[in-house]
This record gives sequence, structure tokens and C-alpha cells, in this order.
Amino acid sequence: MKIMLMRHGDAENGYADAKRRLSEEGRLEASLAGEFLWRLGETPRAILHSELRRSEETAQIVAQRIGGGIKPSLRHGLLPGDPVSPFAGRLLEEPDDVMVVGHQPFVSSLAALLLTGSPDGLQVKFPTGAMLCFERLTGLPRGRDGPCCALRFHVTAKSISRLVGDRGR
Repeated sequence: MKIMLMRHGDAENGYADAKRRLSEEGRLEASLAGEFLWRLGETPRAILHSELRRSEETAQIVAQRIGGGIKPSLRHGLLPGDPVSPFAGRLLEEPDDVMVVGHQPFVSSLAALLLTGSPDGLQVKFPTGAMLCFERLTGLPRGRDGPCCALRFHVTAKSISRLVGDRGR
């Protein structure tokens, strides 16, 4: 099972935080991220997002670029200040590859927890549009304390833009 974490794309300023939409740059970041995953063949079966507009928009754009009829789903517990351990426990029960589109510092803490067993165990750079992909380690009992995933890749939106370009399919 693979777990992909993505920080939402760049958002516009000037709105209440929950209503901030993606900027033009943020829409491009999300589109290129979906293209990147499609080209790699890393297509999650589910894309989960928070209730904040920028996360939902990012998830929708990524899903559209990946194709295959993926419909992003709202998941509570992904807001910037939410505790990561309860969500991580539910995430690790997912049977298929899954992508989570969230916010800082939540995505960094979740990445640290999956890699080290502690939400404070590692500092992960997560600019807007960045992604990490993990592989669930097999043979570990459920509920085990400590690391449960191995890192497959970590890319920033800038790196994705260089790799994919802005041409798309």
C-alpha cells in the first residue's frame, strides 16, 4: 500500500482562511502534480482532503489529471492544528493506495509520524504543492509504535514543474 501526502497548492490571500481558493499558481501546481503521478503510474484509488476550500480544489484538480474516475473525499481531522495520530491510525487501515491533500503543519507531522513513529521525529520541508510518497512496510503488526512506512519519493512543485513541464497531456 502506498500513501501519498500533498500540501495544497498556493492559495489566494484576502479571504477568510476556510474560504481561500487556489491561486492561478496553485491550480498549475495541482495540475502538474496530477500529471506527474499519472506519468509515474502512481495513481491512488482514493484522494482525501480537508474541509478547507484550497485542499478540496487541489484534490479535484489532481484527480482530474490522473483520470480513472477518482472522486476526492472529504475527511475530517486534516486541519493544520489537528492531531496526526488518530488520522494516521485510520489511514493505515486503508486497503488501497491513497493520497491525502492537507495543510501545514499537519502534513509534516504526519510524514514524521509515518517515517519515525513520532510526529516530532523529523522536519519535512512541505512548500505548497509538494508531495511525499510512502510505502507501507509489510509484516508489522497494526498499532505498532515506531516507523511504519518507507519513503519512496519527495518532490516540490518546482521540481515537478521541471520534470513535467507545463505542456501536460
